[in-house]
Amino acid sequence: ERKLLSKTGLIMINNCAYHYGGNDEYVEIPDGTEVIGRELFKDHKELTGVKIPYGVKKISKEAFRGCTGLKSITIPDSVEEIEEWAFYGCENLSQINMNPDTTTFSEDAFERTAWWEQQMSQETFIFKDTLFKYNGNEERYTIPAGVKKIKYSAFHESPLKELVITQSVQS
Repeated sequence: ERKLLSKTGLIMINNCAYHYGGNDEYVEIPDGTEVIGRELFKDHKELTGVKIPYGVKKISKEAFRGCTGLKSITIPDSVEEIEEWAFYGCENLSQINMNPDTTTFSEDAFERTAWWEQQMSQETFIFKDTLFKYNGNEERYTIPAGVKKIKYSAFHESPLKELVITQSVQS
């Protein structure tokens, strides 16, 4: 089933928001949407707000890439996966409300956003069960219990000489 929501310029195919041809500042994605399609809002700099309804399960690659007008976004608990570069380059995106218990995101999903820069500047950035970054000054660091994954660049430019890896780490 394909339908055009002409008011917003949004084309839906089945339960996927597939294409957006509008230039609105605010868009409400319709209830019943399960997937926000690849590059759906890419480079729509005029977009300052979007309502993502409960029921969306996936935000696809580059869905909001380059939407520099976005400042905050709420990602409902139903979203299970946020793919690569979904919000890449949304430079003014400083507030992201999402549930770490239900949402998994690609390492680079939020790169070049104000929120990501703030997270990466903390001494330690752990989201869900993944250690993204260690910025401490210690020469010895113990991975906290519960961390299962360590991102490849987590210790880039750190002064570490000794790393204690706990049993919870899987990769």
